[in-house]
Amino acid sequence: MTPGRAHFVREWEVGEGNGEGRFFITLDADGTERKTLGSPHGTWTLVDGGARISWEDAGMTRSARWEPGTRNAPSNPARPSTTNPPT
Repeated sequence: MTPGRAHFVREWEVGEGNGEGRFFITLDADGTERKTLGSPHGTWTLVDGGARISWEDAGMTRSARWEPGTRNAPSNPARPSTTNPPT
């Protein structure tokens, strides 16, 4: 089963992608995103059962995506894990 929007609404701990640091991304039910590294605010949407997160950072639009059907693995190297898993 493909996860729905509620699956992604929570705080996630993710890696910077370089293996050196971790930070937090919070996906809210209203489609806003907050993170503790770089530009603090962005948006997210559900696309084909995956969460697509976008934010402005250093004058560039950046994005990350969690693939459909996976629990904690994104399509980029910064492997996330939730700090408050679904019950």
